Amino acid sequence: MELSPTHRPTPGRVRRHDELGGLRGALWSIAAACPLALFLDPFPPLTDRTVVTVGALGLGALLVLVGALRLTRSPRQGRNLAGLGVVLVAGVTTSGLLMSPGAAFVTLLAAGAALTRIYPRAPQTVWADAPRDEARGAAFAALTCVVLGLGVQRSVTSAAVALIAPSLAVGLALRYSFSANNPDLTRRAPAVLGALSILIAAALASRSPAGAIAVSTLAPLGALLSTRRAEGAAPALPGVWEVILGDPARVLVATFAAICVVGGVLLSSGPAAAGAEVPFIDALFMAVSATCVTGLGVIDITTAFSGLGRVILLLLIQVGGLGIMTFSAAALTLLGQRLSVRHERTMTGLLGAEGPGHLQAELKRVLGVTFAIEGVGAAALTALFMQAGDSPGDALWRAVFTSISAFCNAGFALQSDNLVGYQTNPGVLHVVGLLIICGGLGPAVILAAPRLVRGGYMSLHARLSWVTTAALLAFPALFIAGAEWGNSLASLSTADRLHNAWFQSVTLRTAGFNSIDLTALNPATVVLMILMMFIGGGPGSTAGGIKTTTAAVLFLAVLAAVQGREHAQAFGRRIPVAVVYRAVAITTVGALVAFVAALGVLLTQAMPPLTALFEVVSALGTVGLTIGATPLLDEVGKVLIIVCMFMGRVGPLTLFLLLHEARATAGPGLPEENVPVG
Repeated sequence: MELSPTHRPTPGRVRRHDELGGLRGALWSIAAACPLALFLDPFPPLTDRTVVTVGALGLGALLVLVGALRLTRSPRQGRNLAGLGVVLVAGVTTSGLLMSPGAAFVTLLAAGAALTRIYPRAPQTVWADAPRDEARGAAFAALTCVVLGLGVQRSVTSAAVALIAPSLAVGLALRYSFSANNPDLTRRAPAVLGALSILIAAALASRSPAGAIAVSTLAPLGALLSTRRAEGAAPALPGVWEVILGDPARVLVATFAAICVVGGVLLSSGPAAAGAEVPFIDALFMAVSATCVTGLGVIDITTAFSGLGRVILLLLIQVGGLGIMTFSAAALTLLGQRLSVRHERTMTGLLGAEGPGHLQAELKRVLGVTFAIEGVGAAALTALFMQAGDSPGDALWRAVFTSISAFCNAGFALQSDNLVGYQTNPGVLHVVGLLIICGGLGPAVILAAPRLVRGGYMSLHARLSWVTTAALLAFPALFIAGAEWGNSLASLSTADRLHNAWFQSVTLRTAGFNSIDLTALNPATVVLMILMMFIGGGPGSTAGGIKTTTAAVLFLAVLAAVQGREHAQAFGRRIPVAVVYRAVAITTVGALVAFVAALGVLLTQAMPPLTALFEVVSALGTVGLTIGATPLLDEVGKVLIIVCMFMGRVGPLTLFLLLHEARATAGPGLPEENVPVG
């Protein structure tokens, strides 16, 4: 797309990077590296490969290449073609790596990173030094491809193919370094050294494929150094930290991912293990489950982890429950530093504050309410555990762990049978239940409770949260009591049946505790639980799911349509159409993700469909309940559930941030036309 004279830089105007130039260079490297998938070791020999597999990989590489070529004339078409090619190559590659779940997981992450680069939040093209940005984009992508190749490639052929992308990046860097736009001779040396590293790597390829790929990492690094910003030149592409910190959604995903990885490393270390070291995949599973306050576990924390390991797990639960963004924003605010306007706006929406001016007070209330409720719950549980026969020290530790886990809706317990041992202790069940309800409502809604009692003003958010939560607690409790009275509750007294039916209604939407044997549930109860887990808790809380207010808005929209009204309303107030659209978007995306994840589990794991769907929704809703699927997961299944738990925690929040900041409107003068539905 040629820029018109009005878009050319004027004297004194600060020039920015050419976003399309950088993307075009990255796509060159991706297209060059696509043939790597043909030589992955887990694949069968190339001669035994099906025509469909080879054709799909070739088509994917071709789509990426054509997308790069089309970017100049039609950016939207070029992005779509390249995105389709990346998805096609990633799908075929991952299917061939199912026997190597770690490599498959990394491949999916790389594909996701490529798609975020292809479809940025706010794409823009600004007149700048396109050759330099093209070389930098190719170098970044080539470096990623080479690192991936170092992790999953071992054959001579794959090492040779791995040199294509770095060679392309070095070639673009040399073209820029020796052009008239860059007369500085000192910037040519890194590109030349990068070219020499390609030659050395090629010489090593026959003897040491892994060494050849390792040496080839110097090539894109040299390309990056040769294209660094010179004095007075156009700014370089934003760095990794600028890209992450400049967007609240990226901050959320990056911080949660970092905490999960660090937690996995710590839990797999020797001091955290009670005996033999925990395998990293199991430790990562437990770290993600704790940080995402899910509660699913592939190992027994009471026997696998030492006291230090359980403390690490508890810290992950607390940090994950409050949310990294809440913690970081609270720290900055309490230290007297000001958040950016963009971060203030999104944090205001997440916390339910009345406006940016009230954000500091709202953050203090969130932390104050959280620690106060957890403290009161720990005190009550300490007394109850001592009454049940625990020593004072054991009772205090068990109470603190259970209180934090319950308020954060994590579902972890220090008993191998969770809370089944306390099914005849109504005190423990109801204290834990109250902690779960408070955590699922959120501090903002809890602080509005006195207004509800006095009949004063209460926001529509708080009213809907209280009413919807009450309805979603009462109806499932009655259903569970009726359906399980002579089934999983049959061995209990009448009073204990009622206590446990209520407790399971409280915990099933997001907490993950259980006081009865879930494998003995009636199939109708399992279906109801899947629906409740999908809904989850309230916005701004520690709960997961699509949120109670989302379900309430959808119900009110359906009610308005049935009654022939144009707008949904509740408690004498009209709900904006944009809010209804957001509720529909969140629910639709959540249902689609659950459907795709369930298909993935059914394709790779041997379990009944209802069991697989229950496990997936439990992970996506950060609930943590299981009806026997978790112990059956192999490494591939563990990776799939890890992805589900992570998406279930950061996905709804990220989608909320994206929808909260979206301000796109339809163009003026568009004609309106009815579409028949139903």
